Amino acid sequence: MIIQFSSMFSLYFNSLPVTSVGDKFELIGAHRTWNHASIGSFAKALLMGGDTSQPCFLIDELCMVNNKGERNLVPTLLNIFESQQSKSVTENFLGIEVDFSGLIIFTTTNNIENLVPALRSRIVSFDIPNPSSEQMELIGSNIYSKYRKEKQLEGFLSEKIPTICFKLYINEPPRQAKQLLIAAIRHAIQRVDVKSNMKVSLEPSDFQYSSNHSSSKTIGFVH
Repeated sequence: MIIQFSSMFSLYFNSLPVTSVGDKFELIGAHRTWNHASIGSFAKALLMGGDTSQPCFLIDELCMVNNKGERNLVPTLLNIFESQQSKSVTENFLGIEVDFSGLIIFTTTNNIENLVPALRSRIVSFDIPNPSSEQMELIGSNIYSKYRKEKQLEGFLSEKIPTICFKLYINEPPRQAKQLLIAAIRHAIQRVDVKSNMKVSLEPSDFQYSSNHSSSKTIGFVH
């Protein structure tokens, strides 16, 4: 959804899983006298991310942000999220004040109650309802078609997911459904006979295999 939004308005898109950010300097740069110092993610998107002055950021799993110790990211994010403060934030690598108020920032969280109150007060929140069964069929078909094309499997896999397989993923969250489908495809592709022109189709047994080899704890939405 967010990728579609940025594409619709020709905005530079950057995904930033907050759990992978180890230090605030990854966001606003480290002083160039430090070893391996570099420009921060925000300034890089703003100054080097293309022709737009409003790059689009997705900060994923904001409720998991590090809010303790020297690597506390909350003060930095508060500066970016606050409309007035964001107009003048020090970019450590560049050594100048940068106006980040043009950033368009989306965040995701599985439980907004776990979000640091100071951050929660600075965002507009809304819930995304679970997709219906019909919507999940379409989501699964899109995942299947995209993966089939990206991996150049058109000559080996059937064009569509067999109807009998829909029930094996439509009750899962989209992210989990994606993992199940990809694992099922990888299992199905092993049946390909390179000497034959016959394409293989997904079978229920492919999903049984993928269910046994995927985490049951993964939740969320496909971005």
